[in-house]
Amino acid sequence: MKLSCTITALLLFCSSWSQAQTQLLRQPTISQDHIAFVYANDLWLVAREGDQAQRLTTDEGAERNPHFSPDGGQIAFTAQYDGNVDVYVM
Repeated sequence: MKLSCTITALLLFCSSWSQAQTQLLRQPTISQDHIAFVYANDLWLVAREGDQAQRLTTDEGAERNPHFSPDGGQIAFTAQYDGNVDVYVM
């Protein structure tokens, strides 16, 4: 009985920890070759095959809602800099 309670508690902890980790990477968008996502209010880019993610933005403002152009060559996103929310393309 005690072992079963311990295992159940461990599974619940691992499940909630795993979900908490996943929530850090938000708003993914996928092109033919890359995945862009928001982490810590900045945009990041990684190859679809997996690799080291590279940070695309470092401004004080919050970037969100990235979307690839149809050809995958550009990323449009909204960002809040100096109180304004605008659309940017890179």
